[in-house]
Amino acid sequence: MIDSEGNIMKRKIFILLIGLLAITGCNNKEEDKSKELDSFKCFYEVSNTNVGYTSSSEYTVYYKGEYVDNVDIVETITADSNDVLDSIKESIKDMYDPLKEKYKGYSYTVTRDNKKLISKVNIDYNNMDITAYLRDNPGQEEYFLGDKLTIDGILEIYNSMQIGCDYNPA
Repeated sequence: MIDSEGNIMKRKIFILLIGLLAITGCNNKEEDKSKELDSFKCFYEVSNTNVGYTSSSEYTVYYKGEYVDNVDIVETITADSNDVLDSIKESIKDMYDPLKEKYKGYSYTVTRDNKKLISKVNIDYNNMDITAYLRDNPGQEEYFLGDKLTIDGILEIYNSMQIGCDYNPA
């Protein structure tokens, strides 16, 4: 059973995942498509010693020209408590299942390996219903030009979340 500290942790993780959701993903595209696109990496780490977990995320942003095609994220969460990992796994499922249904373009997998949870999420902006997403997420419009997420937009979002990126345009 998760105690009140676990419930607080669950809420904090859910909030973190919601923030990451707007901008992240894990690529399930064919390898050939990725070869046609440029990419850069971004990184984020967080540690919560009160609850007892650490999280390390690596993002791969695929783009063409000024626009983001898709974003991959691989997040590895380590915790000594199975309850913490189970709670995070359930939060991921509760968050992404409705988004897959509503906006399309989302896919994810979550696997457990001993004291680690590995989450892989994909947001494919070409297959996502951007109109519905922007209607439901006012304030995100500034990061898009029409129905295309701009590189400047994603970099601004990541910067506001203290996610470091190695972006060096050609």
